[in-house]
Amino acid sequence: MEGGLGVHSLFHFNVALMATHIWNLLTRKESLWRQPILELEEDFAFRPLVRQFFWSKLGNGRNTSAWFDNWSESSPLYNHLSVCLISNATYNSSDMVAELITFQNWNWSSTWLAILPNASVPALTQDKDDKLCWRNRNGVLLDFSISQAWEVIRPRAVEIAWYHVVWFAHCVSKYSFHLWLLMKCKLKMQDILRPWDVSPTTPLVYALCDGQPDSHTRFL
Repeated sequence: MEGGLGVHSLFHFNVALMATHIWNLLTRKESLWRQPILELEEDFAFRPLVRQFFWSKLGNGRNTSAWFDNWSESSPLYNHLSVCLISNATYNSSDMVAELITFQNWNWSSTWLAILPNASVPALTQDKDDKLCWRNRNGVLLDFSISQAWEVIRPRAVEIAWYHVVWFAHCVSKYSFHLWLLMKCKLKMQDILRPWDVSPTTPLVYALCDGQPDSHTRFL
């Protein structure tokens, strides 16, 4: 859809694969290796790329960190509130979302509303647990999969109008590849070869049809 061959960027596809390990570490909290590996992965460069897409779908709010997890449009809250500000309000770093809400209202200082103007009070459901989800680019919370991770992380370009002409369900790959080269003006026709020190006297005509220019525009 964006004019490419569909060849995955190895770096970004590897990030999508590694995101699976983070997902397993976050969802399998009983694992003995969980904490040591989480501490080790603080050094991994791909963490900032995927962290923003791990979201908590709130139930009772008792298993979602109030400050460090993504659960609202203002999350993570530690980006807006300093440690001193949090501690001065008698909160601590281990607080969960449920501890910030009393009778469906924030129990924090009214001065925080100026710092977090878009933080709306979530509706908690006491008989439902929080659930870790993957948030796509449209803001929809989904179950994690490598394909979902790739779709979010992959590089993007402007969608082109002719992609359906080249790539379709039952296309023959070699024909589509040559057509793709033609659409991208990359075939070795004489209009491309001439700037490469081809003799100026070389006739710019189609070999099978004298008098017709041998160029990409002829076929397009």
